Amino acid sequence: MDEYSASRHRYVRPVLVFLPVMVVFAIVHEHPAIAIPITLAGFVVTAVMIGLNYRVARRADLRLKVEKHAWETNRGTEV
Repeated sequence: MDEYSASRHRYVRPVLVFLPVMVVFAIVHEHPAIAIPITLAGFVVTAVMIGLNYRVARRADLRLKVEKHAWETNRGTEV
């Protein structure tokens, strides 16, 4: 259950990467040679973090369902 809660808290991390990248882009937008690579790197890092968060959350959801099924089976109250 702790892993499940931790995975839900990770959803804020991509925003913490994306927003500073957008601020940097806004500051250096007059220099496309600098702004475009920074923006692309920010998008890539954000996308990777979202993918990792999804993977961890999916594993935690499946583990929680398995534990719930095992608990219900042990109690004899299968739904």
